[in-house]
Amino acid sequence: MVPIGFALLIREIPVSVVEPMISCEQQFQDLLRASPGQLAFRDIAEMNLLCAHGLPGAENMDVRTYLRILGHWTKAIQERCQRLLPHFRANPESVGIPVG
Repeated sequence: MVPIGFALLIREIPVSVVEPMISCEQQFQDLLRASPGQLAFRDIAEMNLLCAHGLPGAENMDVRTYLRILGHWTKAIQERCQRLLPHFRANPESVGIPVG
């Protein structure tokens, strides 16, 4: 079993987070108007990408594409961690992390 904090870190990002019919600018404005309680339920990666929209070098950024890429990376990391977790549990000192 993966520790809760770690599982939250590598959860899969839903590709449908960003609405295709709403512009990034509109979604950014929605973020600015959101209450802290509403922001607590927003995806952090999505918020970061939306905040980058319009910055130099991000003019043609496709938020949905980047979220999809992050989702693929998340899945690959999660699968690797699940595969290597038994090795870590058998010998945690082997990775140089003091246990105790």
